[in-house]
Amino acid sequence: MDRPGEDGALAGLLDAALAETRGGGGEPWPQSPALARLSGYVAARGGALRLIDFSPLKASRPDFWPAANTEIHEFIAAVAARDLRHGDRFVRLDDATYLLVMAQASEMGIHHVATKVAEGVTRELVGRHVLLDFASVHSMSGDAEGESLFRLVSQEEETLDEFLLRVRTLTRINREWRFPREARIDDEDAPDTDIEFIFRPLLALRDRTMSTFLFMPLRPMGDGYISGYAVLDDPGDPSETCRLDVMTLRHAIGAIDDIMEKGARTLIGLQVHALTLGHSGTRNAYRKALASLTSDQISRIVFELAGVPDDVETAELEAVAAALRPTAGLVNVQARLGTGNFQSFRAAGFRAVGIDVYSSGAAEAEVMQGIDDFIEGARRHQLKTYILGVRSVSLYTAAVTAGFDYMSGHALSEAFSAPTEVVAYRLDQPFTHYSTRSKN
Repeated sequence: MDRPGEDGALAGLLDAALAETRGGGGEPWPQSPALARLSGYVAARGGALRLIDFSPLKASRPDFWPAANTEIHEFIAAVAARDLRHGDRFVRLDDATYLLVMAQASEMGIHHVATKVAEGVTRELVGRHVLLDFASVHSMSGDAEGESLFRLVSQEEETLDEFLLRVRTLTRINREWRFPREARIDDEDAPDTDIEFIFRPLLALRDRTMSTFLFMPLRPMGDGYISGYAVLDDPGDPSETCRLDVMTLRHAIGAIDDIMEKGARTLIGLQVHALTLGHSGTRNAYRKALASLTSDQISRIVFELAGVPDDVETAELEAVAAALRPTAGLVNVQARLGTGNFQSFRAAGFRAVGIDVYSSGAAEAEVMQGIDDFIEGARRHQLKTYILGVRSVSLYTAAVTAGFDYMSGHALSEAFSAPTEVVAYRLDQPFTHYSTRSKN
């Protein structure tokens, strides 16, 4: 089940992987060096692989399996004909395992196809919308030396309590904890891991007001730091992005309550990854976490959808955005500089579109060349604009001149307009700790 036009090297690697995993004496797929080489080749060219394993269904329904096996193959053939593009492959490794090869696909795009197959098969054959009882989806990575890694990426049957228990293994939730003035590597009051949370103020450039603070995870890295989803070991795994999104949400509740107690008119911006909302299991876990918030707490949150690929379909983007509604009021979207998705962003009902030039790693000259086109595209579709991670005076001047509506500042440890003590994390001097005190 494939589309014409694949390159010869890919075809050769795929044939070798199939020969190694099929037939007598073949390696089972978790130990297949040829499959690892195929994965490394595809990943290096911007593609991805997924393994869909129906062996739980085979083991639980042995009498039903022969008929089910035929129906599974027919279902996958229909999906391949409808959803696969030029050069993609959907092949059977053994009677219960299928390999999906997408030559050019984002993690979100391939995961959408793989889970649609796994969920669709179990729903059609078993009549229940339960994935892990009967099928599992695995991400794959490998290299030319045959080193491979297979990760289960579907978490459909995990309850909210089980999910939050895993969250608490990452970090202890303690709303009273505050960043000290100095580096706190050995501080016994620090979280259990090196993940911290900071506030990045968002300034409205037209009237110079500051009403929103983006709440973000941060982790030390060498002499600097990494932030957002870069703190994860595998940012392409929906279970990982969801765990971080839920953890960030629960830490933000303490900040929101503090703001409300002080009577401040401040909003908190929270990122949610498209992978978290694009898969039913992680989407349900995040929505259950949202359901624990009060309406007053929700009213203080501005959500930002992150990790949206350039090749996302409008209907898929609308479905992902709809997962936050009606719970969420304001939803923005973070895009890549040079994106052409403004019409889709508008159709999905986003309020504003922004870019993070610090996390993108783009050179300053590249950013300056692209921001005018970004502003023009957003205005054409009546979208507000914001830019995050401005790290120099020249880039600040260029952003103001281009006409962004909002711009972020350096990250702070508290979200109040006049704190008595604050730790600042400057973008031009990453992870520099210093204290500023109010003169009042």
